[in-house]
Amino acid sequence: MADNKRQHFVPKYVLRHFSTDASAKRINLFHIPSMKMIRGASLREQCYREYFYGDDLEVEKNLSVIEGAQANLLRELIQSKGISGRKLPEIPLFLAMQYGRTLRSAEDQSDRFEAMAKLCLSGSFDEDALRSVRIRVENSSTLSTANAIKTSPLLYDLQQVLIENKTKIPFVISDHPVVITNWFCRRRFPSNHGTGLAAAGLQIFMPISPKFSLMLLDAGTYRIADKCGYLLLTKGKDVHGLNALQWINADKVIYVPQDLEETQLKSLTMTTGRKDRRFEFTRADKLADGTGFAVTDKDEYAAPTEGARSELVVIGGTKPAKDIRFSGLDLKSRPQFYDDGSMVSPLRDPYWLQIVEDFIGNDTGIQQPHSDFAAFVASHPLEPYIGQRLRQYRNSN
Repeated sequence: MADNKRQHFVPKYVLRHFSTDASAKRINLFHIPSMKMIRGASLREQCYREYFYGDDLEVEKNLSVIEGAQANLLRELIQSKGISGRKLPEIPLFLAMQYGRTLRSAEDQSDRFEAMAKLCLSGSFDEDALRSVRIRVENSSTLSTANAIKTSPLLYDLQQVLIENKTKIPFVISDHPVVITNWFCRRRFPSNHGTGLAAAGLQIFMPISPKFSLMLLDAGTYRIADKCGYLLLTKGKDVHGLNALQWINADKVIYVPQDLEETQLKSLTMTTGRKDRRFEFTRADKLADGTGFAVTDKDEYAAPTEGARSELVVIGGTKPAKDIRFSGLDLKSRPQFYDDGSMVSPLRDPYWLQIVEDFIGNDTGIQQPHSDFAAFVASHPLEPYIGQRLRQYRNSN
């Protein structure tokens, strides 16, 4: 059991691509809280906690099965410089799982639960006492990872792109490496952050080596100058912009390739937009005439407004400080999306969202993921209404 107690939330097979020595045992890192550069750190000591996924090792063993296939996937993508011919679910599963399995995601899940719990307790306990205590979710890392795996089919309709970096500036990677943004929503729906996995305009990005990155994006709202899922970046400012997103998204560490110049690193450290709290907590009082709600500035510790009939509480992700933007990526002048005026809009495909939500109720979590998902989709009454790209998935299974 001791052999498996060191459980990584960014796998070593990912970090090895950013190592600084031929044996892939050393890596350079920049520790953000202390603003210190550490060269030649042990790679095996990075991005892990003892028994992070539980000391019974069940989750760790199930993840290792998936990780074996994903390590091969990354190696093949880098060697072939191509994305065509891959099974559609492979990259969405990899990116969703990596997003959900980090220490930052586990902490975010606990933080959201804590805020709601303290709101419920605020009338029964002294405020100072509530502020002094921490409320955490047991096994939040397992729950966050399982939820990411189960919801990964929501990403199947996104366009998949392998980005090759042809500049002298290498990609960096962080301890929370999957970046989710939404340029379309920032422009068209500024009150909606658009980082839900079913949102129209979704963008997902992760570097997989100093020279390659993966990206998923909504083809209904963006136009990208790729060729069969392959795109070259030739401008240093574009790579620097993507590296800045790693800095903003990181929990505590970014990993720095050997050939990143000091001036480039210094420029990264000056990037603004990092946030300690990764979610927004909004309270709104119901209007006296019952026609809607009025947003207040109350936090989770404040007492309800006197005389308010009821209250709406919303916990959601923070608005990203920057979006994924680079040469060759543009907003479509006539985007395609679904908007019914609800809080969850705009969506890419509401029928697919419902199918996935129905499936999640029956899914078992971290095992061989979605082994019977294609059959479930084929038999679902909403299947005739799904979009064209999702039909391609159905026909390929």
